Amino acid sequence: MASLIYNSAPDKMARGDIDFDSNTFKAMLVTSTYTPNKDTHDFRDDVTNEVSGTGYTAGGATSTVTVTKDTANDKVTIQFGAVSWASSTITARAAVIYKSRGGASSADEAIRQGVELFGDLKHHERIKITFGPHAPYTVGDENLEKIRVIAEELDASIHMHVHETAFEVQQAVEQRGERPLARLGRLGLLGPRFQAVHMTQISDDDLALLVESNTSVIHCPESNLKLASGFCPVERLWQAGVNVAIGTDGAASNNDLDLLGETRTAALLAKAVAGSATALDAHRALRMATLNGARALGIEAQVGSLEIGKAADIVAFDLSGLAQQPVYDPVSQLIYATGRDCVKHLWVAGKQLLDDRRLTRMDEEQLGATARAWGQRISGHTES
Repeated sequence: MASLIYNSAPDKMARGDIDFDSNTFKAMLVTSTYTPNKDTHDFRDDVTNEVSGTGYTAGGATSTVTVTKDTANDKVTIQFGAVSWASSTITARAAVIYKSRGGASSADEAIRQGVELFGDLKHHERIKITFGPHAPYTVGDENLEKIRVIAEELDASIHMHVHETAFEVQQAVEQRGERPLARLGRLGLLGPRFQAVHMTQISDDDLALLVESNTSVIHCPESNLKLASGFCPVERLWQAGVNVAIGTDGAASNNDLDLLGETRTAALLAKAVAGSATALDAHRALRMATLNGARALGIEAQVGSLEIGKAADIVAFDLSGLAQQPVYDPVSQLIYATGRDCVKHLWVAGKQLLDDRRLTRMDEEQLGATARAWGQRISGHTES
C-alpha cells in the first residue's frame, strides 16, 4: 500500500491510481476541503518501478504532471501543472508517494522505517505515530532497549501486547525467571507513554508496577472473549487509579471493530469479573472510550472531550428510535441500548465526515467493492 501526501489547491483533492508497469499516472479531481500538506490518501500500488510523467485527462479535469523518483528514499514526487476543472483553473502543486513500509527484513530495518514514518508525519495535526513492538515474547531485550531510547528522544508512545494470556506469563517465568511486565519495567519501557494492551493477567505486583509507572492499559474485551485469553480486571484497575482505555484489537480476533459495541461489552464484562453490578458504570465506560483513550495516546490536551480549545471531534447519536425508548439517562442508554447503527452525524476536527448516516468524502460503493476484491485476493478466489 503506497500513500499519496498531496498539496493541492483549496477545496480540491487529487486522487487516482498509479500504474507503475506502464509508467503512467491516472488521476482525477474531486471536491474536497482537505488541508494541503496535511492529509493522506492511499493507493493500491507499490512504488517498485521507475516512473515518468505524462499528462492526464479524467473526470473533466486536464493537466500536465511531472513525476520523479527518489530511489534511495523510496519516494515519488508528482508535480502538477495548472488544472482546468469545470471551466475554472486552479493550481495543484505537488504530491508525494511513499513506498509501503511493510515487510522489513530485520528488526533494525523495521525500527528505521518507524523512525522515518514518525518524521514524515510529526507535524500532522491528526496522525500520531506510536512504536509498536508486538509483545515481550517476540521482541528481545536489545531491540526493546533501542525502542525505548528512540521513543524517549522523539517523545513517542509505545504500544505493546502484554499479559494477553496466562500461558505467555507462565512461559516467561519459566524461561526468564520474571513476569513480562516486570521485565518491561526493568528495561525502562513502562511509563505514561506506554500502552499495555490486554493485561488479562494481573498480580498484586503487576498492579503496583502499573500504578507506580503511570502506565495505561488498553482493554480489548471482545478479542479476549473470542480467543479465550482471559479477563482484564477493569474495576480493580480503576479503583487503583490506573488509566484504562478501550481497544478492539485486530479484525482477525474481533471482526467488527465497533468501539461502541466494545464499550458495552467492557461495561458488562467488568461487572461479571468484579462480581458486582455497580462495577464500571456507563459514565465511566464512556470515559474509557473517549478521554481515557486520548490520555493513553498522550493527546488528551487536543481531543477526548468537548472543551474550548480542543478539536471539534463530535458524534451525534439518534436516540429517537423505538428500541431506545424511554430515555432516562442518555449515557446509560448510549452504552446499554444503542448500537453503531444509531450514529447519525460525525465531525472530525470540525469537518463533517458522516451526514445523516452517509459518508461525505468517500464512495461507499467503491469501498465495498474494494473490500470484496481484497477478500477474494486474500482467500485466493476470484469471481468467474
